[in-house]
This record gives sequence, structure tokens and C-alpha cells, in this order.
Amino acid sequence: MADRLCLGAAAVGLGSTVATRKNEGPERVKQILGIPAERRAVAVVAIGHTDRVARKAKAPVAEPRKPKCVFARWDRFQVSRPRLLGGKGSRRR
Repeated sequence: MADRLCLGAAAVGLGSTVATRKNEGPERVKQILGIPAERRAVAVVAIGHTDRVARKAKAPVAEPRKPKCVFARWDRFQVSRPRLLGGKGSRRR
């Protein structure tokens, strides 16, 4: 859900960030935002206007993505069985 909020914000020209809460953080966030005790608060999405100067300094076009074949490949996990020396199929006799 947080990713959709961020994408929606970007679509209308707003900036956003996702923050997860750990330890006592979720309870504090629930208290601040008035979230009922029976509900969970696992992440906070901050949405707002970005700094115009910082936005202009950002590169207008990022580098193109690398093709998948550069960093990933399809394969299967296989466990090979060790051959016993002198046994059937062994190269040593």
C-alpha cells in the first residue's frame, strides 16, 4: 500500500518517503495520530511538496536501466551426488 501512495504522490508532483517504526515506535505513532489500540501501525508515509531548488538540481534523465542479462539469469538449483572412488561410474579403477 505504501508504494501505491508514493506513486500516487509522484503522479501529482508531490514527494514522499516511507518510514517503518520499530521497538516502541508503532505505539508512539498510534498515540500521535490517534490510531485505535486494536489497529497496527507498521509504516508511515510522509507526503508533501518538494524543495524546488533541490528538484531542479536533480538530473532530468537517469541512466538507462541495465539489461536483465547483465545481472540475472534463469537457472535451477541442483545437488550433485559425489561419486565414490572405485565405485560404479568412477574414473579411477
